[in-house]
Amino acid sequence: MTYDAIPSLVALICKAVLLAFAFRYPARNATTRLYLGLLILLSFQNVVEFVGFNHFARYGLDDTIVRLGYAYFAIGIAFFALILHLSLRLSVDNSAQLKSFLPWLYLPVAPLEYLLLFTHKLVAGFRIFEGYTVLRIAGPLYFLFEAYMPLYLIATVVYLVYGARNARQSVLRRTRNRLWLLALSPFVLINLYLVLANHFRLAKISSTMYLPLAITFFLVVTAYATHQYRLFDIEFFIPWSKLRGRKTAFYARIQGMIGELAGLRSVKEAISRLAETLGCPVALVGARKGVLAMSVGPAPVGFPEKELQSLRHIVVANEIADRQPSLYASMRRHNVAAIVPFHAASESAAGWLLLGDPFSNQVYTARDFRIVEQLFDHLADNLLDHFVDLRRQLVATRRESRALGQRLADLEREIESLRKENRGLRSERQRWTMSQAQELAGAGELRVSLDDPATADQTLDHVLADIEVRLIEQALRQCGGNKSEAARLLGLRPNTLHYKLQRYGLVSEKQD
Repeated sequence: MTYDAIPSLVALICKAVLLAFAFRYPARNATTRLYLGLLILLSFQNVVEFVGFNHFARYGLDDTIVRLGYAYFAIGIAFFALILHLSLRLSVDNSAQLKSFLPWLYLPVAPLEYLLLFTHKLVAGFRIFEGYTVLRIAGPLYFLFEAYMPLYLIATVVYLVYGARNARQSVLRRTRNRLWLLALSPFVLINLYLVLANHFRLAKISSTMYLPLAITFFLVVTAYATHQYRLFDIEFFIPWSKLRGRKTAFYARIQGMIGELAGLRSVKEAISRLAETLGCPVALVGARKGVLAMSVGPAPVGFPEKELQSLRHIVVANEIADRQPSLYASMRRHNVAAIVPFHAASESAAGWLLLGDPFSNQVYTARDFRIVEQLFDHLADNLLDHFVDLRRQLVATRRESRALGQRLADLEREIESLRKENRGLRSERQRWTMSQAQELAGAGELRVSLDDPATADQTLDHVLADIEVRLIEQALRQCGGNKSEAARLLGLRPNTLHYKLQRYGLVSEKQD
């Protein structure tokens, strides 16, 4: 293997790795399929370069090298159209407009390929250049290729710049366009230099020596930008950029909230503080009870429970459009940009934090997600501790409640026992009163007859009252006017006897 073939070999190995990754990538869409086609096309170009360098070192310029040279140019013509197609998909979000433009995009390819492969008007042949490689001999229509390649490269850059600055597109798409611009810059500069230098016969380098490395850099960066969703943003690494200032302030707010978590007293307060920190609506949704807490805005009522219960890690709407279309549709329907699984003390308290659409404009890089996930981890730990404390308090309260219930049952039994005793005492007192009345009646001191004209017209209440007055008077006389002794004799309490004395007007008699 010749020394000049090493760049092509390195580039070919890198493309083999990228091809393996692209073929195994689970989510396929039009952009990833176009990128795979671009990767296959450039891999063939590397094979042509590698074989050509080794054959040239052994046999010099012969028919095989000429055929390989035409193949190299043919691949290049298709490549410039394909890369412009990709830049349009990245920068233009109007699919109908893009489809109408595609026939015009590939229109020059067929005539240029025909002129290259079936005539000598585009490339007349090849010659040895600088002793180690070959250079094309321009045909009479080579200016068509000289116009085609710069025009398509410039158009590619213009569309990528438009996509990187278009405020109507998502932040993720703008970031992807910026990365494509970064990756394409060395390749564009080398190609423009070669077109101008070869046109004015000032070329000092060959495309087959330096383009493989530029293309490899381009493919590595664009593979990351095409197949990943959590992209780093170039502007963040520029110290004076506005984006860096916004991101720094955003990270500081998150760290500040992490420090405040211990002082939050309720879930509602935590949700409000979280929404303020992330700059978007936030809802805590239970697995069975629907929306448990909401910061501001319309609540995502009716979000499918089964889809929530199956989640075990953070899910972002922009990342699942191809892999989980049903969940993506549900998230878009409820204006949910991300779902963070959250399990507190038990499954009954389990829930998910749903973040509103502005979340995607704030959190999209891998660094952003790492810091946000740290915030949610601390929040989950804090709320978990809070729920555990509440559960401990609830267990202690239940234990005290059971003890109080047992004490109340004991008191009720004691009260019932006292009531029975009181009923027994009342019965005994009534028997004693009746016995005393019978003794007084037997002694001839109390006589009541229904035939007596004084009682014939009286009601039973009056008769009983009259008997009661006579009994009280008899007891007072027997006790020498001592009301306490009379009350004991009658089986009454002293205050009851006093009440009856006042009722029947016997106080004056006592005083006499």
